[in-house]
Amino acid sequence: MAKNTSLPIDSLDFDGIKANLKTYLESQDVFQDYDFEGSGLNILLDILAYNTHYQAFYNNMSISEAFIDSATRNDSIYSLLKLINYTPSSIVASVATVDIIYRGTDIPFDDAILPEKSSFTGAPKDRNGNGVGTSYPFTNPSSVQFIPCSYNDSGEPNEWIAENVQIVQGTFSEFEYIYDRVLGERYQVPNANSDNRWLRIFVKDSEVQDNTVYNEWKRSNTIVDLDETSKVYFLQMGLGGNFEFEFGDDVISKRPDNGSVIAVEYLVTSGPDGNGIGRNDQSGSRVFTLTSGEGDGTFEVVTKSRSTGGAAKETSTFSKRFGPKSFQSQNRLVTAEDYQTEILRRFPLVKSVIVYGGEQETPPQYGKVFIVANTRDSVALSESEKNGIIRDIIKNKKIVSVIPEFIDVDNTYVRVVLDVKYNDAYTALSSDALKSQIRSKIQSYTDTTLEDFGSSFRGSAVIRDVITTSPSIVSVNLLANLEKRIDPTLFLGVIKDYQTVFPNGVYKKAAGSSISSNAFTVDGVKSYLQDNGSGVVQLYTVDAKGRRVVTKANQGTIDYTTGIVKINGIKIQNVLNDSVIRLYATSNNNDIEVSRNQILVIDEQDSTSVIINMSLSDGEPI
Repeated sequence: MAKNTSLPIDSLDFDGIKANLKTYLESQDVFQDYDFEGSGLNILLDILAYNTHYQAFYNNMSISEAFIDSATRNDSIYSLLKLINYTPSSIVASVATVDIIYRGTDIPFDDAILPEKSSFTGAPKDRNGNGVGTSYPFTNPSSVQFIPCSYNDSGEPNEWIAENVQIVQGTFSEFEYIYDRVLGERYQVPNANSDNRWLRIFVKDSEVQDNTVYNEWKRSNTIVDLDETSKVYFLQMGLGGNFEFEFGDDVISKRPDNGSVIAVEYLVTSGPDGNGIGRNDQSGSRVFTLTSGEGDGTFEVVTKSRSTGGAAKETSTFSKRFGPKSFQSQNRLVTAEDYQTEILRRFPLVKSVIVYGGEQETPPQYGKVFIVANTRDSVALSESEKNGIIRDIIKNKKIVSVIPEFIDVDNTYVRVVLDVKYNDAYTALSSDALKSQIRSKIQSYTDTTLEDFGSSFRGSAVIRDVITTSPSIVSVNLLANLEKRIDPTLFLGVIKDYQTVFPNGVYKKAAGSSISSNAFTVDGVKSYLQDNGSGVVQLYTVDAKGRRVVTKANQGTIDYTTGIVKINGIKIQNVLNDSVIRLYATSNNNDIEVSRNQILVIDEQDSTSVIINMSLSDGEPI
């Protein structure tokens, strides 16, 4: 008679399952003295344990895929997101703004109108006007009117201009489906690299009725206010990570007639690769060219703002995180988190964003919500991008009485000086090779720790990372210098006040000035900024003998504790060999704290932002 008829099921790993099976068999009278390890039954127990373990693992994975938090397969994630009406973002095309100038005696194009979807080419250039990198196609989604801007002696126009033309990176393509109610009602967007912002769906009643016209059906994200006559389509992420669209059923929106022609117009783009086109644009060496121009004259495309906003397709990891948050807001912007979620989801160029109410300002500004957005390349949002976010993302979802307002990110550039002593007996690397590895460590620290809201610079953490670079390092000393950048280009030749803040305050030197600047022109004279050691900012020039000559003893103030620098009533005419005024100072502490809209950056493009001084030592490594 069996001593024990129960089988423990509290262990799901292989060894535990097999041990439970052996314990169960040993409890039976017939197997009481059986040697399980030395018999063929041991193999059968292995097979049974493996089978049980596999089944348990499969069941666990299957159940996990049913919940968005634990799902790992993309198809499972996207299927679950459909239940909360969340559609991930497609790849996003970058957008540039240009002026198009036509010089000729005839009219450019028909009726002086640039047709929509005209072809442009963006060819990146360096500062010397030489082509670098890959050229990208651009196009204008909307037609644009040319206006005469110059006339010859006979009073006839010989120059025309189309101002502030938006061109998007990519090319428009078309594809057609025949609507079939039997075979299926979901249709894929033909290209995985299409920007859904420019997706358009047209329906022609029947493929045999050539005299009928295509009617555009609009995208809908909700079934509210839809009836059987509403000509809309619904976009979603389908299996395999491809976007697909479907139509209604004649109850919730209209259903196309069987055999109707479905025309899909979409923009194929390179996404983030198209960002930055238009930089270094200059007369005689234009970055953009109009390749489908019509007219006997010449076209010149002048860059007003370089291409920005391009972003990669939303990842499933991002969708898992922000999908539930988007559902929580119920398509409304009420809390600060609602704003953050919607902007991050709908405007991929933004890396991070903080939002706070006007009641937190000093003095309070009730009825306002302030938005601070940091881009992925730490470049400030343009006014058109800010207006686009407010118009396209915020306006239709916010509370009516709330006024959204953008505040620019306050970037502070950290300039690191490292003095590293090492013992070459403990490494086979040269000084330059070791310096390169240290620079890579600092770059890694920048990428993972800085360039975000609330991310402070920790000098001790940088020293720790440098020490772990090589067992030959004897000692490391760090000095954190700071740089603030003031852009005066919009106010050149105008008397203007400027203010900036060094986080953590400024180290006050015992002698000499604690702040310095690059060169700029005031009243036709090459000038600089300094402080007098007592909190007063001065304007000075340098004479032929290299001596500083103060030209204005009271140009502003500096608070060494708070780091606030005020420059009062200065008329800057030009910044020499640069586009910004750079103020330099040393931090009060190697641990630099930030608040609210402040972000710390180490400029990768500036080779002097990280200075590493290597020297030999006979000391024992750390």
